[in-house]
Amino acid sequence: MRDKAVITSVSNSGITVIPLITNACLGCSEGCAKRGKPFPVSNPQKFAVTPGTVVKIGAPVKIMIFQGFFSILFPILCAAGGYFATAPLASFFRLQPTEGLHAGCILLFLALSYLTVYVLSRNQTKIVKSEILEIC
Repeated sequence: MRDKAVITSVSNSGITVIPLITNACLGCSEGCAKRGKPFPVSNPQKFAVTPGTVVKIGAPVKIMIFQGFFSILFPILCAAGGYFATAPLASFFRLQPTEGLHAGCILLFLALSYLTVYVLSRNQTKIVKSEILEIC
């Protein structure tokens, strides 16, 4: 995420911005933009900002890498694990590891991975703030 936002307040408790939503205005030459809901951001690079300054905001790189792994690679790895877990599960339940059973285990493990991603993403204990990347 790398979007523009307008700083609305700067205080000791933090910086609040309102995002400028310009997706609908790409062909517009009027210079207008909708405004979203305000939210807090961090300023790790210690830019000198004041209310009214337009800045570019984004998520921290470590968080984006973790989200990419957790939402894309984790389900793929779980699906592969479901394929390889079919034989042990089939022998435990005294079944033959057929193609249908392979497909069922892959789908089961994939569904469990998506359920895990959903539960963990809804129960975040630490909310990570977006950060100011540059002044526009």
